[in-house]
Amino acid sequence: MSTHSQSNGEKNKAGRNLKDQLVDSFDELIEQNIIIGFKSEENFNHKGFSYNQQYLINFIIETLDNKFILINSSTSFRNDRFKQQAYDIDGALNNSIISADVTASIMLYPDSEIENSTFLRFRERIKKGKSFSPTQNLFTLSEFYEFLENHKASVEEQKNETEESDESVQVKDGSYYGKAGNELEKEVVKFLNNKEYLEQYKSDTCKEILFTSILDQLCNQAFNKENIITIKSTNTVEKLAKGGNAKTDVIIKIILNDGAEIIETLSIKKSSKTVVSCHDYKYEDFVRVLDIKGTKLEKYFKIFQANPTYESFEKELPDGFTIIEFEKNLKPYIEKFAQWVLTGEHDNLNLTNPIKQVSRFLLVVTNNQVFCSDYNSYIEKIFKKSLLKYGLPFRWTYPSKQRGKRIQLKMPIVI
Repeated sequence: MSTHSQSNGEKNKAGRNLKDQLVDSFDELIEQNIIIGFKSEENFNHKGFSYNQQYLINFIIETLDNKFILINSSTSFRNDRFKQQAYDIDGALNNSIISADVTASIMLYPDSEIENSTFLRFRERIKKGKSFSPTQNLFTLSEFYEFLENHKASVEEQKNETEESDESVQVKDGSYYGKAGNELEKEVVKFLNNKEYLEQYKSDTCKEILFTSILDQLCNQAFNKENIITIKSTNTVEKLAKGGNAKTDVIIKIILNDGAEIIETLSIKKSSKTVVSCHDYKYEDFVRVLDIKGTKLEKYFKIFQANPTYESFEKELPDGFTIIEFEKNLKPYIEKFAQWVLTGEHDNLNLTNPIKQVSRFLLVVTNNQVFCSDYNSYIEKIFKKSLLKYGLPFRWTYPSKQRGKRIQLKMPIVI
């Protein structure tokens, strides 16, 4: 066998191994009710054309909310090979039957490519906006597993929120939580896209409280309702770079009569309780976003994650550490902390499209009330009207079955 043939054979074997690993991982996620399912080697036609093999996607994951993650993999990074991957990803993202429901697209390579300087330079050019790619997500396998881990954490957080919003919920499968968590988002999108509601709203005759509550807030910001021509909204929001969900649940595009296009973002919370889950990250993420690596404050977050109750946190503080000092050291970061927890702002490593991923408005739906506010006003409100813990209006805890692994914060519902 020639050296060239042997090399090709090894690459084909590596390709099979990579795909086998992915299949095993996706099967496990299905068993854990983290995803609905996946398909491999799926072809798509370009909209309006009959040829049905225009774009090839190696793997398509369907998430619990019936959205899709596209993955094209290769045994190594090469510019010519990347161009084919980019063509297929771009086509499926923008010109296929599932385009409107894609929340992430990924180009995947073996871990060995982390030593490939050409790959690293190209990826850096994409991040800095110097080279085009239909996706910024050029991952090694290890990075992709981190993406899946964070996606899994987002799913678990969604399950917790669904349980909190409905006390009658007991043990359900993953698809139930996906549909239940997505139900209100779909309803909001449906109402916002209703042309009759818009005309009624402009003539002060709209009685749909979801529509009027949201539009009243949007119109208070920068434009008059009389100037609105159309509203187009969607609950398809691009996932964060590391796989978690953005704070935005619904993206709202408003076209005004002068041709101006306004993009606003809405986070939705549904609950009959006084607090609801809003944030679920590792302590390293708190350190990264607050930019406190190497400080004593970093150690406090690490200690809390390991001992995530107020009593155990205080009990396990070593000599030279106190709650008073923790609050004092955290105080300069209070504003940034609250904005990140509620809106997603400041997470520069994770945000790939801040205009659409950072939430600027909040919609709260309880058993008998609908409340909408811009987030700046709401943050100010909860600082004034909530019991503060460590100087912040959040309840500090940990997500179910993740004690010692992550920190979860719950926000107060103040209407």
